[in-house]
Amino acid sequence: MCAARLLLETDAEANWSRVEAFTATDADLGRRLAETCARAHTDRRIEEGLSEARLSDLYLWLSTLYVPEEDEPRLGVGVVSPADQARRWRDGLLHALSRRASAEAVRELRRLADRHPERLSIGAGDRTDILVEAPPSPGNDLDGASRTSVKLVIEVKGAWNRDVLVAQEDQLARRYLPEARADVGIYLVGWYPIDLWDAPSDDRRSVAKRLAPEVLLATLEQQAARLSLAGSVRLRPMLITVPRPHK
Repeated sequence: MCAARLLLETDAEANWSRVEAFTATDADLGRRLAETCARAHTDRRIEEGLSEARLSDLYLWLSTLYVPEEDEPRLGVGVVSPADQARRWRDGLLHALSRRASAEAVRELRRLADRHPERLSIGAGDRTDILVEAPPSPGNDLDGASRTSVKLVIEVKGAWNRDVLVAQEDQLARRYLPEARADVGIYLVGWYPIDLWDAPSDDRRSVAKRLAPEVLLATLEQQAARLSLAGSVRLRPMLITVPRPHK
């Protein structure tokens, strides 16, 4: 057991498949390992050493060992058992994924939502473009953090949008994050290559042409750093090049 924990502490990304296979046929062994890692406070070190895909796999592994729908509500003051600590770790992985604020994290959250829609929901509204939300586990009511949903707000803009340089602050940081009661946001800008715009009457081309993609992204990154430093939010601007699909 100690050997498996040390493998994860040393290089979680490289050793995860080996450890997962080691516990695949013995749920009790898996639970002992999970509780040992959570109790020894090495869970955070393991998380930091895993990619977004492996974090998602770790969440699924823990959810198999400790099925969220089978958690029993905990009321009042009580002793935090090793199993409770492992459940905290399980639920905290969704927070860890959302805090990554990366394209890979979004893909993994969507994968988890597709696999377990009863645990996570990804939707779009009239104001917030995309809201990724994972409700709290009903049985892990040990502290305030465990009673709070994991939320990630994604605002999407085209590079031709006249508000592309101000919407990260005016819309995402000042409106959508507070409205969703979230503190992590992704500002996703779609860049369409200028030379592929061939409609002479489309004025969006001239608007998009004003800023080169690298200048646009650098400007948004500086803005995100300023906003994140000034407030209790974490913003991640991303620019995705969208080529014309082949016919």
